[in-house]
Amino acid sequence: TSASAIQGEAGLTYDGSQLVVRGSDTVTSSGGTKTVALRGGDANNEKVNLSFETGAGGPIAVISGIADATGVYPNTTGSLTFNTQVGGGVFERLRILSTGELIVGHTAAPFGDGDPLQLVSTSSGEGIIISNYSANDYGTQIAFLKSRSAAVGNTILQTGDRLGELNFYGNDGSGRSLGAQISVRVSDTPSNNNTPSTIYFNTGINQSMSTKLMVTPTDVEVRSNAKVILPSSSTGDYIRIYAGSGTGKWDLYSSASYLRISDNDSAGSVRIDTRLGVGSAANHANLCSLVNATGGVPTNQFIQTNNNNHALQLWNQSNSASYVGMTLECRTSGASGWLIANEWDATYKGDLIFRGRNGGSTSKE
Repeated sequence: TSASAIQGEAGLTYDGSQLVVRGSDTVTSSGGTKTVALRGGDANNEKVNLSFETGAGGPIAVISGIADATGVYPNTTGSLTFNTQVGGGVFERLRILSTGELIVGHTAAPFGDGDPLQLVSTSSGEGIIISNYSANDYGTQIAFLKSRSAAVGNTILQTGDRLGELNFYGNDGSGRSLGAQISVRVSDTPSNNNTPSTIYFNTGINQSMSTKLMVTPTDVEVRSNAKVILPSSSTGDYIRIYAGSGTGKWDLYSSASYLRISDNDSAGSVRIDTRLGVGSAANHANLCSLVNATGGVPTNQFIQTNNNNHALQLWNQSNSASYVGMTLECRTSGASGWLIANEWDATYKGDLIFRGRNGGSTSKE
């Protein structure tokens, strides 16, 4: 020994309760003075280990420095691994690459990505769990933050900048293949405390993504010729439009070959504030029914039988009904009105009547 060194054999054992090694206060991360130096690793993949062991000498955990290439400092690179012991074996759990990436669950980045944090699992059902235990209304979160500053700092974004993305990949047998994306981008000019953004839900074929659904600051839009498909095997599959108590719950659903609109609250009626056309656009009337058929006027059997020539059919199906008709009215105050009706007379017989309003409370045929 001397004042500056301890000369020991290959295996130096210290059995005291505490070993304090005091070094210089100018320890650096670039090869300067050191408090403790563990040496080795002159050859590629050679390890320098710091082992945590039981009193009997069995390893509990090991931290290893690994030489990534043969050479002498500073002409070499190195990685750092954290390993734990289970069942008599020591297994790597985490690795920090020489380029700074943190790899959990594997010894390298599977696809050579430079992402700072990479989690790799070889067991089914494994992922990430983020837990929060607190006696308040806050929960866990994953935050995406984007700045246009070249370094850590505050620089305002621009329209079109991406705030963050979730990319979903599958392996196509030769590597990874993009299957879907959820992307958030600035969709209008940002300002102080205002970053208007849109969420894009993208899918595609052959890794060519297109937006199918957009959630903008004001609307939800279906895009790229995408269709909203609602399977309906029963009346329980529906779109419900509900504006609040007393306004009606309107259900749109498929029933056999029909589209049904049902008022489940019986609190209103369907109102269409635009022209309605069947077979043609309603250009000159609020209601238009256009047919293109060549059949003749029925001369026998049931006139009400379905007929492609009939542009409009009014049918009162009650077997106690006395008539079915339609009204024509003009004006609101002092309105004139006509009723055109089929009045039931006897089995398979009826009269066509025209009855007009005649004064304040009477009418005449």
